Amino acid sequence: MKFRRPRSLNGLILVGFALVVTPLLVAVLWALFNLDRLAKQSEQLVITGVSAAENNRLITEQIGSLARFCSCRFSASSSPMLNARSTKSRSVSVSTGFW
Repeated sequence: MKFRRPRSLNGLILVGFALVVTPLLVAVLWALFNLDRLAKQSEQLVITGVSAAENNRLITEQIGSLARFCSCRFSASSSPMLNARSTKSRSVSVSTGFW
């Protein structure tokens, strides 16, 4: 395969310009393609992060509610009168099958 040589200086400049620009153009197109993929991955990562933050907030609320419930239960059982009352209530609920 024999290549034709450019006949003028303008032709030689155009061939040189094409040889230099072609790899750069391919690199720019490849970067755009990868940037689009990266944007999609980043979007999915943000969605996952928001979901994790929402779940964390819900768990924190549930833990707070459980802590309040337990502290109320503990303070009620620390009183002798309430302790006797709750023991009686538990024995009735165990015998009936309800808690």
